[in-house]
Amino acid sequence: MLTEMEAQVYNLNRRNRLRKRLPIPINTEKTEEKEFYTMKKTVTVIAMLLAFALVLAGCSGGDSSSAPAASTGGASSQADAGDSSLPESGGSDAAPLTVAGINLQEDQFSSWCALGYKAACADYGVTMLHAISGGDLAKESELLNTYATQQVDGIAIMPASETSSMETLKQIHANYDMPITLLNVSETDDYSEFATGGATTSHDSLGRPSGEAAAEYIKNELGGEAKIGVITFKSQYPEPAAGRMDGFLNAVRAVNPNVELVAEAEAWVQDMAIQAAGDMITANPDLDVIFACNDGGTVGTVMAVKNAGLADQIKVFGIDGGEQQIEMLRSEDNILQAVTAQDAFGMGYRTMEILIQSLRGEYTGTIGEIEVLPGTLITRDNPASIDDYEKILLESK
Repeated sequence: MLTEMEAQVYNLNRRNRLRKRLPIPINTEKTEEKEFYTMKKTVTVIAMLLAFALVLAGCSGGDSSSAPAASTGGASSQADAGDSSLPESGGSDAAPLTVAGINLQEDQFSSWCALGYKAACADYGVTMLHAISGGDLAKESELLNTYATQQVDGIAIMPASETSSMETLKQIHANYDMPITLLNVSETDDYSEFATGGATTSHDSLGRPSGEAAAEYIKNELGGEAKIGVITFKSQYPEPAAGRMDGFLNAVRAVNPNVELVAEAEAWVQDMAIQAAGDMITANPDLDVIFACNDGGTVGTVMAVKNAGLADQIKVFGIDGGEQQIEMLRSEDNILQAVTAQDAFGMGYRTMEILIQSLRGEYTGTIGEIEVLPGTLITRDNPASIDDYEKILLESK
């Protein structure tokens, strides 16, 4: 059975063959010619030539349904190229496009980004091939080179690293003249050498609203003093993780200068965070607050606090919003207090939209510019914020 990646490559190869309108080889069969002993040599030669001409006529005038159809941009050619669940071309006069969308990992945030990718492709009548790097630089490089050699029209990617990944992307762009857009990267760096643009959120700005909510909790409930732990992902994605953590702590310390940062651990998916936060709680049983820097970290940390039986003591503040966070904010266990949700769907949609617009000559933005989409603070103390964000999630599906 073909893997998902092998199936995509097979389908893309098939599309490229259709585009090139490869001719079907003509297989002629040897025909036995019966020679009569009374026929002269010249008559025999003429008869053989006539027979061969008839064979050629039969091949060129036979059933045309055996020949491959040309790629016209209609439904059949779109379906051949990739994910058959995607909508077909919307009938645009523009040439049909196939693009690749690469995400970082399998969590709620990446899933919403992927939904944004797919929605943009559906709106513009474009076929998308999708893959997940898992944060593995070697796998990311393999995906990029595979898609480039298979001649996709462009690539939208959430890079695994804001340093190492960029070198690979520069090479892909230079070697294949590949259009590239970037998702969830620093808005201050210059990407004009190899990327058209992209979309992100300011990581410092993501941490700050959750920090302000935590500052009010610490001031009102703990008298301005607290021991804080942080679940981060600096080893995976250093710059965004550091920005979120700094934004949170700076906001807390602006109101409560006597707080202490007593522990920091690495985890970016739910299962890792359950273990990391659990170990942190065991080593620091007097913790008051834990800040988690991303989706999986937030969900796993809440579960770890609950498993430790310390819901009354330790409160969690986090980053990223999804169905699990909504459920936890409404839960009677009172562990999760607030999250700042990125517009993951919007980020994915805009990153893919910029790619498609650039391929069609419709992009009017600044080359290399990363557009910043604001985050949304969702708090237990403001049920309306939870309801409003839930509506956004439901409308995005």
